[in-house]
Amino acid sequence: MSNNALSYFNGGKKSAYCPEVENYAKAHGRFIDKKHGKKGDVATFDFGKGRASHTGIVEAKNNDGTYTIIEGNTSTSSNDNGGKVMRRTRTTEHIRGFYRPKYDELVTADMIVAKAKSQIGTKEVPAGSNKVKYNTWFYGKEVSGSAYPWCMAFVSWVFAHTEVKAKAASHNTATAKATSSSTSKKNAGTSKTKVATPKLKYSKTVEEYQKAYNISYSPKIKLEEDGKAGEKTKATFEKIDLYKGIKHKATIVKFVQKKVGADDDGDFGGDTEKKVKKYQKKYGIPNTGRVKKKTITKMVLG
Repeated sequence: MSNNALSYFNGGKKSAYCPEVENYAKAHGRFIDKKHGKKGDVATFDFGKGRASHTGIVEAKNNDGTYTIIEGNTSTSSNDNGGKVMRRTRTTEHIRGFYRPKYDELVTADMIVAKAKSQIGTKEVPAGSNKVKYNTWFYGKEVSGSAYPWCMAFVSWVFAHTEVKAKAASHNTATAKATSSSTSKKNAGTSKTKVATPKLKYSKTVEEYQKAYNISYSPKIKLEEDGKAGEKTKATFEKIDLYKGIKHKATIVKFVQKKVGADDDGDFGGDTEKKVKKYQKKYGIPNTGRVKKKTITKMVLG
């Protein structure tokens, strides 16, 4: 993985063209209705051109239904060609919808918004020229003129200049040593009668859980991501406790959301809680809406 967050945006491709990014979001099921945007979403606007012609990164959805959005190439006198990075308050009137990137523990909405906020006040120089650092980065040279609007270049720049969090090593060496030692002891046994150990079958669901657990919980000794439900994997079920509003567990929440048929955005909200309750009721588990040992065991092992 690259050390920046561009891989989380538009299939890893920078763009300066709003319709391209909107079409990508739609093609990949990541385009959200304009009434349901949230922090970190990429908004697309239509100010009378009949297509996506402006964009920005959502900082917040406000109580009155408006959005606070950080936008490039805007101003109070020109919504979509104002030459400045600004924080704007927008109603849904001109919003077409929202592209929601697949954030996780390594790249969060908070990280993207923080980078966007750091750019507030940046201007093109001279005014009206489209000569700005985001275009220089995008095109690899200084450009100017009406052919180079830069609102989406700004969004691309934000993702490309947000550093990915350091990822823990895939496996602790202690795991390998422990496995080797255990195997040696078994092979050194003097008993003539060997007890056959049942072979564990591979399960894609188990592998997805193992990967999600490793990312969300960052254990000192990671689970083998082999798709086999051994004792170490089963032992982690005791540690699972997911509930509405929980933070910093987006990847394991996405796993749960896929199992219950909720939108896999990593946000354990009211809809996810409702669908967890429905899942629990279906399988005779106390329908609390909270995912603990019994629920996660059913989800992983069936």
